[in-house]
Amino acid sequence: MKDYRASHLDPETARRYDEEIYRTGGYDEWVDAIEGRLLNSVVDRYFPSRPFSYLDFACGTGRVMARIAPRAATAVGVDVSKAMLDRARDRVPRATLVLGDIAAEPSLLDRRFDLITSFRFLVNAQPDMRRDTLRRLGEVLLPDGLLVCNVHANRYSARLLSEPARIARLVERRNALSLRAATAALHDANLVVRDVTGYAFVSRSLYQLLGRGMAEAAEARLHALRPLCHFGTHLLLVCERRNRTGGRRRSRSRPGQPAAHAARCLHPRRAAACSTLAAAVASVVATSGSDRRAAPREALRGSPYVRP
Repeated sequence: MKDYRASHLDPETARRYDEEIYRTGGYDEWVDAIEGRLLNSVVDRYFPSRPFSYLDFACGTGRVMARIAPRAATAVGVDVSKAMLDRARDRVPRATLVLGDIAAEPSLLDRRFDLITSFRFLVNAQPDMRRDTLRRLGEVLLPDGLLVCNVHANRYSARLLSEPARIARLVERRNALSLRAATAALHDANLVVRDVTGYAFVSRSLYQLLGRGMAEAAEARLHALRPLCHFGTHLLLVCERRNRTGGRRRSRSRPGQPAAHAARCLHPRRAAACSTLAAAVASVVATSGSDRRAAPREALRGSPYVRP
């Protein structure tokens, strides 16, 4: 596996993130918009009125941080890449940006935070770095705080059958992580996954076929199907400390499902069944979408897998 730190030091990588990967109108920019809505809903639920301190680990060019920092009392971003931080500074000028590796240099963070986010890290980092970094993040998380992270390449996602070539590579794929493996890594850092939300059920190829409007409608329908909630290509994990003693009450609104339920769903046969269902829905959407002038709701009507 390529070293995570080294892969992000090149200034060209920072440029590609902003200008190519997350270019306006592209698939990744669309997924980023979904992520932004989910993140804001987490803040609305857990920090509805009180000020909170915020840390974005591996903040990169500030894409995630720019959504939350304006709502926080204080905001800190940390990354190993100076080129990334230079771009982040334009997005979040009032945030404190720290250059360095918190696993190798624990003293870089000398205080604790109410909310920590970490995106596109769990999958990309090699196991020893993932372990050491999560442990450090657990140490700087306040007893009543939350860690929100994502798995941006879910090994057992509904994408498998929508892009069949991936099935043959499933066993040897290294740039993917199952929910079970992510939960175990977080547990090792004294963190517990409390809520899981799947998203990006619509694959890149299907997004290109349908266009943004139809993709939005299909994504909303698939997101509403409870059996698929842990099989999005991306997973948003809301975590807290295992020995948490704080008094904030956990919201009963449904951002996802408890992690214990997620673990029960992760048997490969069940994953395959859910993937089959997702592929069937995607097929209905693609067929119904042949008339691009049809409204998304009309195009989706009639599927036996979609609630009226």
